[in-house]
Amino acid sequence: MIKPTTSQEITILPKPIETPLTQIPDFGWIKCENSQHTQSVKYRLVYSRIIQGMTDAKIHKGSCLIEASAGSTGVALAWAGKKLGHPVEIHSYDMPNPKYDTIRELGAKLVLWPQSTPFEDIMLQIKCKSKLPTYWHLNQYNRKMLTNAYRDYGREIYCQMCHCKERPDVFFAPVGTGGIIHGIGEYLKLYYPDMQIIAFEPEEGSSIHGMRNADIIQLGEYDPYDRSFPNDRIFIKDNIEMTQENNLKLGLGSQLMLEYSKQIHASKKILMIAVD
Repeated sequence: MIKPTTSQEITILPKPIETPLTQIPDFGWIKCENSQHTQSVKYRLVYSRIIQGMTDAKIHKGSCLIEASAGSTGVALAWAGKKLGHPVEIHSYDMPNPKYDTIRELGAKLVLWPQSTPFEDIMLQIKCKSKLPTYWHLNQYNRKMLTNAYRDYGREIYCQMCHCKERPDVFFAPVGTGGIIHGIGEYLKLYYPDMQIIAFEPEEGSSIHGMRNADIIQLGEYDPYDRSFPNDRIFIKDNIEMTQENNLKLGLGSQLMLEYSKQIHASKKILMIAVD
């Protein structure tokens, strides 16, 4: 018999931490997520979706939480599943990835597919399993759900910006699934309609964990990222020389974004998301 989640169980999962909005002289602001649970902005997505799933009685006691993820979302889901006592199943491609070890250490099942497997085939397997009453799909590739999951994060940033004397001219965000740039960007545009939205993607031949070139790595019908949404797309290399000290303990992708942004938009007030 399937047992519903109780209100007490919902409170077990820690709420996302309100992370600092750090002002950088002659640049703007960086929203740093390295102090977040699992050290990633993806925990916000996982928390929002799980709480909604429990509230809507879609997640039951013992439900297996399932998703396709190349890293940060998988780690966040595995961490949340361990906190709640739920099994977790992560599907990804069979390739070197340091986050796979973390996912396994958190007790999640990791299903690795040959790199030649179309992403649609992986998602079809997940969709079939999620129809069973014993599975619940995070569904981070649904743009509407993805955007709604990041809305509270956008609100948090806006409230922090209200204490600043200046407004952002440009919003920089990396492209992974596309949820950050859509969810936060759409929310902030309500209050800063003239703000430009710039997407950062690796250029062809570069590999930056947590980021993808949406022209090369396409997710087919499951791709939530609309390449026409940002005002501009900047393609970055993974081997440029760093001129700034990494005092904020930023990940490689965030360091590269900061380096490029100072070169390209030196006269603008920039708001940048450092995702992990």
